[in-house]
Amino acid sequence: MKNRIVLLIFIFTFIITAVKTTPINAKDTEVLIKVGLAIGEKEAVFLSDAPMTIAEGNKVILKGRKLQIACINGTAKVNDITFKKKISITPAMGSLIRYNGKPYRGSFEVIPKGNGLTIINLVSIEEYLYGVLKAEISPSWPFEALKAQAVVSRTYALNNIGRHSSQGFDLCAGNHCQGYKGLSSEDPILNKAVDATKGEVLTYNGTLAKVFYHSDSGGCTTSSKYVWGRDIPYLKGRKEEFYASCNSPYKHWKLELPSSKLVEILSENGIEIEDIKDLAITKRDNLSFRALTIRIIGSKRSIEIPATRVRQMIGYSLLRSTAFDILKKKANEKREGKAKPSNLYPPKLSKEERRARARSINIKELLAKGYSYDDIILILAEAYGILERDVAPQNEQPQEEISFEAKDGESIFIFEGRGWGHGVGMSQWGAKTLAEKGKSYTEILQFYFPGTEIKRRW
Repeated sequence: MKNRIVLLIFIFTFIITAVKTTPINAKDTEVLIKVGLAIGEKEAVFLSDAPMTIAEGNKVILKGRKLQIACINGTAKVNDITFKKKISITPAMGSLIRYNGKPYRGSFEVIPKGNGLTIINLVSIEEYLYGVLKAEISPSWPFEALKAQAVVSRTYALNNIGRHSSQGFDLCAGNHCQGYKGLSSEDPILNKAVDATKGEVLTYNGTLAKVFYHSDSGGCTTSSKYVWGRDIPYLKGRKEEFYASCNSPYKHWKLELPSSKLVEILSENGIEIEDIKDLAITKRDNLSFRALTIRIIGSKRSIEIPATRVRQMIGYSLLRSTAFDILKKKANEKREGKAKPSNLYPPKLSKEERRARARSINIKELLAKGYSYDDIILILAEAYGILERDVAPQNEQPQEEISFEAKDGESIFIFEGRGWGHGVGMSQWGAKTLAEKGKSYTEILQFYFPGTEIKRRW
């Protein structure tokens, strides 16, 4: 256990030197993206109002308005025709395809793998963004903030193409990449924001910029070096002097966590400490705003772990950022205000997830083996819960104060926090506030990514 705890010490002592860059070519054509909608599906149904064309390679298998595909023992069957390789499904000109009842732009690929089907939607990046933005930002926000999000989401997508290449597609449709639900999640105002910035991306020194974003900084962004271990020139921490005008629902929040609940959470994640006496923030970022490391003090031993790891273990919807202070009280001790009982719970983990979170991570060894900055980001996301895009669920009604039941006399640790997310790059609520103050999307992006340029790729 001692070795495991040592291996959980964060990456702040390491410097990541390998960064993948993508050159900008003024003659680029619009990119086609393969979006993985499902893996391991036993059955899939495709519908269209005009005959679809189904082909295996260059060979047309059949045409039809309804296709029902099933996978049995690694072989797929579509309308009584079997195939073992990838097939393509192309709509008739001007038509859409409905997959499992939902409409999608573009075409499809279906790959039989093992005992299931991998379902892939092929769309242009602009059409992909149509289906992404509503999961990222509200269409009721100022148009300049929507345009800023469109540029950031486009840059993010291009930077991450091929992220799931081992599975046969570029990006997944879930929160691991960017939430994508096809035509059913589109909004006309958000589509206009995509169209108004068509082809525009953020660049730095002629290459795609590494862009990160989050819901609400809490008033200060932070440097990338405190989250991913590398100091990137345009991802510096800075104070949002305008934050007093921000009306974010995550501006202030409080989480009251009994010591017994914290012991349970730590144990679930492979860290055994009995009788927690205290918590102490041992390191903060250069603005003294975000916690970087936390010491958990037990009756028999103490450990120090990354604040991002603590947030992952407790749950993102409970511990919404690492911009917090920690207080302590007894269960029967009164304090100003009363936190509401929580309807949210720390995540329960499978055996595989426990192993992933407790595994050994040595950044120097990863670098020596040739892992890129992007590879290391993915590894840290799985093990320590560090997300590139760290946004709150849309249409959520968040509780400002949350508590859990505690025993009489038990210690309760109070996290008094600000904002939602890792704090690197663009704050969405900050972008909204700047737009409300009359700033253009270019000014918003320059504030959050200073030194970058907007280039149009197509």
